[in-house]
Amino acid sequence: MECHRTHGQIVVPVFYDVDPSVVRHQNGDFGKVLRATVKKTYFVSGDERMEHVLAKWRSALTQAANLSGWDVNNCRNEAELVQQIVEDILTKLDITLLPITEFPVGLGSRVQGVIEFIENQSSQICIIGIWGMGGS
Repeated sequence: MECHRTHGQIVVPVFYDVDPSVVRHQNGDFGKVLRATVKKTYFVSGDERMEHVLAKWRSALTQAANLSGWDVNNCRNEAELVQQIVEDILTKLDITLLPITEFPVGLGSRVQGVIEFIENQSSQICIIGIWGMGGS
């Protein structure tokens, strides 16, 4: 959310198996698990650090839940929803910012590595983020 605020990056929340209002208010089991996760992750850092991180996470979740997004609970067919999300994101992107170099030297092996990773995760849920400097 910080990059959304400072750099204008696009955030499209997808609420899967959770109501957006629960994420917005972090109540019920969601709030308990959030607190337990922060405690487990930042316990060594002390209570003050843990509370600071929890406050930042809560703020980011509230901001994300306040954005217009996608609620999977309102969809009958998840495959169709994924297609709709992809189409929505493609319309929001400035395609001119996504140049494809004419001669992509050295990318073949890296692309193959990502494909193999995805294929090896077929029975698991995974999130892949690709980050780097754009351009040719």
